[in-house]
Amino acid sequence: MKEIQEIFNELKETKREQSEIRAEYKDLLIQNQEYQELKEQLDELKMRKKEIETISQSQMGSRWDRLDDLKITIADLKQIQSDIAMTTLIEGKPVEVVDEYNNLYEPNFSVSFKKTSAKQEEKAPIPQPETGPSVQEIQSEDKNEPIENKKVEEKIE
Repeated sequence: MKEIQEIFNELKETKREQSEIRAEYKDLLIQNQEYQELKEQLDELKMRKKEIETISQSQMGSRWDRLDDLKITIADLKQIQSDIAMTTLIEGKPVEVVDEYNNLYEPNFSVSFKKTSAKQEEKAPIPQPETGPSVQEIQSEDKNEPIENKKVEEKIE
């Protein structure tokens, strides 16, 4: 099984490549005149839509304000529910809730990482994923031979 640092490094590299491809795509769209014209028309329609929405919201008056209050209340209740579920789970008790139709719900936890202001001490270098030749390098060796037939040597430590 791979170490968490290896997965993290692979994820960062994959995201970097994804970002590069998205940038290429955006550049192509910017160069397309028809796309630019449609984008301008869409922006005008979005502005008109927003005007109509604003008028409708003002017609609703206090009901619209209540909707905003309910959104905040729902977010707060979800956070409280999550905190209680985590505390209950840590205590070793089962965590589940039932709705009005007797559907059973269990918590779904996920882990994500966010950058902190702390830096790792320089004890040992962080392992970087080893990379072999890129697909472009393999393809450029022989344009006529499919990639599946090429031999790619893997680095083994």
